[in-house]
Amino acid sequence: MNWKEFFKPTIWKIIIFIILIIFSLILIYKLGLNNLTVCLGTECPTIEESARSLTLLSLPFILIVGYLISCLIIYVYNKIRKNA
Repeated sequence: MNWKEFFKPTIWKIIIFIILIIFSLILIYKLGLNNLTVCLGTECPTIEESARSLTLLSLPFILIVGYLISCLIIYVYNKIRKNA
């Protein structure tokens, strides 16, 4: 399997990707990871501002990692199915 085939979107990769994204976003809010505050200098942002910035900063990372994991799951599934 080459890289082009590994990253090529299929219906199963997209379904797994959507499930992973929903699960990740639920975990962020359930675990309270969106309430982290970072104080720069003398000003501390409010909790709402901090939550928005953390979610916006982590969203591209979550999307990239989620798609990579979905590709890897399908790759492993195809390998196991091919060998069985």
